Amino acid sequence: MTEADARGCPYDPNDACSVEASEAWLRFSEPYSWPHITTFDSVEELITVAEALLANRTRRLELSDGMKAFVRAEHERALGHAHGALQRVMEFVASRRPKVVGGMTGTEVAAKSE
Repeated sequence: MTEADARGCPYDPNDACSVEASEAWLRFSEPYSWPHITTFDSVEELITVAEALLANRTRRLELSDGMKAFVRAEHERALGHAHGALQRVMEFVASRRPKVVGGMTGTEVAAKSE
Protein backbone atom coordinates (compact mmCIF):
# COMPACT_ATOMS: atom_id res chain seq x y z
CA MET A 1 0.00 0.00 0.00
CA THR A 2 1.40 3.38 -0.96
CA GLU A 3 1.27 6.47 1.24
CA ALA A 4 -1.40 7.95 -1.04
CA ASP A 5 -3.54 4.80 -0.71
CA ALA A 6 -3.24 5.02 3.07
CA ARG A 7 -4.65 8.56 2.92
CA GLY A 8 -7.67 7.33 0.96
CA CYS A 9 -6.70 8.64 -2.46
CA PRO A 10 -4.33 7.00 -4.93
CA TYR A 11 -3.02 10.34 -6.25
CA ASP A 12 -0.40 12.73 -4.93
CA PRO A 13 -2.21 15.79 -3.50
CA ASN A 14 0.51 18.03 -4.93
CA ASP A 15 -0.04 16.85 -8.51
CA ALA A 16 -1.64 19.95 -10.06
CA CYS A 17 -0.91 18.81 -13.61
CA SER A 18 -3.04 15.68 -13.66
CA VAL A 19 -6.78 16.07 -14.28
CA GLU A 20 -7.37 12.67 -12.68
CA ALA A 21 -5.48 13.66 -9.52
CA SER A 22 -7.33 16.97 -9.28
CA GLU A 23 -10.71 15.28 -9.70
CA ALA A 24 -9.83 12.61 -7.14
CA TRP A 25 -8.75 15.15 -4.51
CA LEU A 26 -11.57 17.60 -5.25
CA ARG A 27 -14.04 15.35 -3.41
CA PHE A 28 -12.14 16.12 -0.18
CA SER A 29 -12.44 19.90 -0.58
CA GLU A 30 -14.68 21.65 1.91
CA PRO A 31 -17.51 22.72 -0.41
CA TYR A 32 -17.97 19.10 -1.47
CA SER A 33 -18.03 17.75 2.08
CA TRP A 34 -20.18 20.42 3.77
CA PRO A 35 -23.88 19.76 4.17
CA HIS A 36 -26.46 21.93 2.41
CA ILE A 37 -24.23 22.59 -0.61
CA THR A 38 -25.93 21.98 -3.95
CA THR A 39 -23.59 20.77 -6.68
CA PHE A 40 -24.17 20.40 -10.40
CA ASP A 41 -22.40 18.72 -13.30
CA SER A 42 -23.38 20.98 -16.19
CA VAL A 43 -24.61 24.47 -16.98
CA GLU A 44 -28.00 22.99 -17.80
CA GLU A 45 -28.20 21.31 -14.40
CA LEU A 46 -27.13 24.57 -12.71
CA ILE A 47 -29.99 26.39 -14.43
CA THR A 48 -32.46 23.69 -13.41
CA VAL A 49 -31.27 23.77 -9.78
CA ALA A 50 -31.32 27.58 -9.68
CA GLU A 51 -34.81 27.77 -11.15
CA ALA A 52 -36.09 25.18 -8.65
CA LEU A 53 -34.60 27.14 -5.74
CA LEU A 54 -35.95 30.45 -7.05
CA ALA A 55 -39.41 28.89 -7.22
CA ASN A 56 -39.27 27.42 -3.69
CA ARG A 57 -38.70 30.02 -0.97
CA THR A 58 -39.17 27.43 1.79
CA ARG A 59 -36.35 25.27 0.41
CA ARG A 60 -34.07 28.33 0.08
CA LEU A 61 -34.69 29.20 3.72
CA GLU A 62 -34.11 25.59 4.81
CA LEU A 63 -30.76 25.56 2.99
CA SER A 64 -29.80 28.95 4.38
CA ASP A 65 -30.74 28.02 7.95
CA GLY A 66 -28.89 24.70 7.63
CA MET A 67 -25.77 26.46 6.36
CA LYS A 68 -25.89 28.99 9.20
CA ALA A 69 -26.30 26.24 11.81
CA PHE A 70 -23.41 24.28 10.31
CA VAL A 71 -21.12 27.34 10.30
CA ARG A 72 -22.02 28.14 13.92
CA ALA A 73 -21.27 24.55 14.96
CA GLU A 74 -17.96 24.57 13.03
CA HIS A 75 -17.05 27.88 14.67
CA GLU A 76 -17.67 26.40 18.11
CA ARG A 77 -15.70 23.27 17.20
CA ALA A 78 -12.77 25.37 15.96
CA LEU A 79 -12.84 27.50 19.12
CA GLY A 80 -12.76 24.31 21.18
CA HIS A 81 -9.70 23.08 19.27
CA ALA A 82 -7.95 26.44 19.66
CA HIS A 83 -8.79 26.60 23.37
CA GLY A 84 -7.50 23.07 23.91
CA ALA A 85 -4.28 23.81 22.03
CA LEU A 86 -3.66 27.00 24.01
CA GLN A 87 -4.38 25.17 27.26
CA ARG A 88 -1.84 22.47 26.37
CA VAL A 89 0.77 25.13 25.49
CA MET A 90 0.18 26.91 28.80
CA GLU A 91 0.49 23.64 30.71
CA PHE A 92 3.70 22.79 28.86
CA VAL A 93 5.20 26.23 29.52
CA ALA A 94 4.23 25.99 33.19
CA SER A 95 5.87 22.57 33.48
CA ARG A 96 9.12 23.93 32.02
CA ARG A 97 9.27 26.98 34.29
CA PRO A 98 11.87 26.76 37.02
CA LYS A 99 10.34 26.24 40.46
CA VAL A 100 10.97 29.18 42.78
CA VAL A 101 11.45 28.46 46.49
CA GLY A 102 12.12 31.36 48.81
CA GLY A 103 13.11 33.57 45.90
CA MET A 104 15.53 30.94 44.49
CA THR A 105 15.11 28.53 41.62
CA GLY A 106 15.33 24.79 42.22
CA THR A 107 18.87 24.80 40.79
CA GLU A 108 19.94 27.54 43.22
CA VAL A 109 18.35 25.73 46.17
CA ALA A 110 20.14 22.49 45.22
CA ALA A 111 23.48 24.28 44.85
CA LYS A 112 23.08 26.00 48.24
CA SER A 113 22.29 22.74 50.04
CA GLU A 114 25.48 21.06 48.80
